[in-house]
Amino acid sequence: MNNMNKIWLIFILSTVYISCSSSRKMTSNSDREVDYQSVQSDSLSITVKSDNLSEDMTHNDELLIMGYLYKDSGVLDSVILTKRLTLNPKNMSKTFKWHVGQSVLGKDIMLFILEQDSDTPSEQIDAILRIHYSSIIKAFKNRSYSEIEKYIGDEDVLDYRLLKDLSTPLEFTFRGIYKMDKYEYAVKIE
Repeated sequence: MNNMNKIWLIFILSTVYISCSSSRKMTSNSDREVDYQSVQSDSLSITVKSDNLSEDMTHNDELLIMGYLYKDSGVLDSVILTKRLTLNPKNMSKTFKWHVGQSVLGKDIMLFILEQDSDTPSEQIDAILRIHYSSIIKAFKNRSYSEIEKYIGDEDVLDYRLLKDLSTPLEFTFRGIYKMDKYEYAVKIE
C-alpha cells in the first residue's frame, strides 16, 4: 500500500468516526433524552391551537405572531419572528417552523400574538410594537381597548409573553375576552 492510499484510508476512517460521534445523545436536566443534532438545529417548531376562536362573527382568526429580543426599556431591536396564520373551525391548529440563529437560544424573547381585523402591513405593526411595546402591554393589562387602538387601530392584542429560554421545549395557554369575543389558545414551542 503506497503513501497516497494510506492517507486516503486515514481520511475516510476519520470522517466516519467524526460523523458517528456527532450524532450521540445527550441527557437534559430532566433526564429525558434529547437528540444532540436537534439541540444544534437552527429551527424551532411552533404549534398554535385554538379551543375557541376570537372572531365570533366570521369564525376566522387571522393571527399575526411577532417576536423580538427583549429589552427592559427603549426601542426593541428588529423583529426576529413574523408569522401570519389563519385558523377557522375546520382547521383549529397550525404548526410552522421558525428558523432561528444560535444567538437567539437562551435569550429572552418578547412575543406578541395579535388577531388582525384589518389589512395593516406587518411592517407597520412592527414599527409600532418596537417603539410602543411598553404602553401597549400596559393598556392590554388594563383592558384599555381605546388606548390600544391609538397604537394599532383595529388589531386585537390576544396575548404577549416574555419567553425566558427557547433552548428547551415550552408550552403556554392564554384565554380572554377582547371586545366581547372570547378566545382560548395553546402554544407549543419545541
